Amino acid sequence: MHGRTVHWLACTLAAAVVFGACGLASAQDAILMDPGYAMATSQPGAAATNRLVSTSYTSELEARVAALESALQDDEEENGWEDVSAEGWSHRVGGAVHLDTAFMAHQDDASGAVLGDLRNYFEARRLRLFVAGEGYGVYDYKLEVDFAGGDDYWDRGSRFQFRDDLVELKDAYVGIHEIPWLGYVRAGHFYEVTSLEQQTHENFITFMERSLPVLAFHPRRQFGIAAYNYTDDEQFTISGGAFLPDINEEHKELFDDELGIDMASRVTWNPWYTAEGRGVLHVGGGYSFVDVRGTHTFRANPEIHRVVNTDGVEPDGEISVLNTGALTIDRYTMLNFESALVYGPFSIQSEIFLGDTKGEAGQADSDLYGAYVMGSYFLTGEHRPYCRQRAKFGRVVPFTNFFVVRTADGSIQSGLGAWELAARWSWVEIRDNIDPATVQSAGSLNDVTLGVNWYLNPNARVMFNYIHSWADWRGPNDGNNALGDTNGETDILAARVQVDF
Repeated sequence: MHGRTVHWLACTLAAAVVFGACGLASAQDAILMDPGYAMATSQPGAAATNRLVSTSYTSELEARVAALESALQDDEEENGWEDVSAEGWSHRVGGAVHLDTAFMAHQDDASGAVLGDLRNYFEARRLRLFVAGEGYGVYDYKLEVDFAGGDDYWDRGSRFQFRDDLVELKDAYVGIHEIPWLGYVRAGHFYEVTSLEQQTHENFITFMERSLPVLAFHPRRQFGIAAYNYTDDEQFTISGGAFLPDINEEHKELFDDELGIDMASRVTWNPWYTAEGRGVLHVGGGYSFVDVRGTHTFRANPEIHRVVNTDGVEPDGEISVLNTGALTIDRYTMLNFESALVYGPFSIQSEIFLGDTKGEAGQADSDLYGAYVMGSYFLTGEHRPYCRQRAKFGRVVPFTNFFVVRTADGSIQSGLGAWELAARWSWVEIRDNIDPATVQSAGSLNDVTLGVNWYLNPNARVMFNYIHSWADWRGPNDGNNALGDTNGETDILAARVQVDF
């Protein structure tokens, strides 16, 4: 490992360790009356007649309802249906809209030569709908899909339009709580259990995208089964699972005689939790063993969703700043260490990633490294909420929502919402022991990201990110053009409007 890498890892670990309503409502009963019936009974001498008409009408309704119930019962017996919605299950429908834009503010000559002229873009980053529910006190489920389209794109001459006819499967699982020894068990399609930042939901992460090593080394949602448990005092959590690697979220299927397996585990410790989460210390670690039995690609980009060029060495379209191409490997492993500290409005979080691959068919073994350190501060005094039972961060709730109204006396009242400043350095290295002749582009990538988050209310926020990214490439970019040792820098301005419900 290079001396500079050791220095970065040491600094990251040191920073991580050191900085390591309810409301009441009341209601009154209302008496519902048929106005026509009330008017009829109020007429003199007509009481007996009106009662007779009402009784006859009621008897007819009762007969019709009984007939419908009998027909429904026949259908249930024939089809094996059973009505359990009234007592067994509760359901909730929700979703999210994330609208992003990014401007390539600056590229130096080396960045332009290797990556081409990177394009500005606007996209619907997420357009999601889900239905979730709980049943019988111990079961739960969730089904979530994303209508924002997949990674395939149309080449429309001088303009690129990513396909919006692909629906991606996101969370799709069922779970059961309170299983002895195991705790909560979930089966279906969801994120594997490792990494603090990976476990934190997309709606609640501090920056527009997750850090470089999480994006490069951790898979997207996969099919599998996992168990999550915690101690009675909620200081310790343990989780583990088995997953099928590399199943496409768009097609949701895999055909292979050897499917492979991804085994993942995570242990965390929360020794300090006070003032309802305004004081938190979190440490933990995770391990993944992935039996690939085929090929696998590692890639990394600056912390935005799309990197698209017009005239780079690679063909026009979406590219990756670092891209190993399809490595023929037997397996790869990943070990990560995580820590976080919340002290009132201030928080710091860090993770370190150490991995390696085992090559096959003449492919050399390789080493994978990554780390990030991030900090944030709420100018308006809020804090990042921490969930002890799942060892992850949750939804920020402003002290006051954003609003501007004119009162009865003509004055203007307003609320600020919550304002957060954030900074992050992240780094990933995909270069040691990799044969430059067998990869598209190997090397290291660093990002420094500065962010401003404005939380209008618990379900809406506006995000601004400035990203300074620099890459150190080694080897060919497309198998034919040798890069040698090339360094390039790129500056990006990005923004998001986000609403979830």
